[in-house]
Amino acid sequence: MRFTILALITSVSLTACISASEPGSYDSDLNRKTAGASVVSAFAKMCGGQRINEYRESFIKTMKTQRAVSSEAETKIRAQYAQADASVAARFADASARNEHCKQYPVDQAAIDRGVAGDFTGQI
Repeated sequence: MRFTILALITSVSLTACISASEPGSYDSDLNRKTAGASVVSAFAKMCGGQRINEYRESFIKTMKTQRAVSSEAETKIRAQYAQADASVAARFADASARNEHCKQYPVDQAAIDRGVAGDFTGQI
């Protein structure tokens, strides 16, 4: 299962558009961090986690405090969220597979709540 999560992060990360590293651009560092937050939140969403939209908005806000984030980069972050949701849904299309995954890897709601508060330590 950990391989599945790692493969999904890699897939989300590699398929995102990476542009030249200009101030505010969607560079490889932002892409990597967004891939982590996207996959964490997609699995939490699938398993019934609460405050997922707040978590995602907090991630964007946190990135903006750490570095310049252009409106184009923000659009790419949001697209990466949607891509992660779609990838997780496709991998776990069967309800029994979703239920089994969520039993084995329950949502860490405390981690989601820390992200909402702007603390993404260990998540990205």
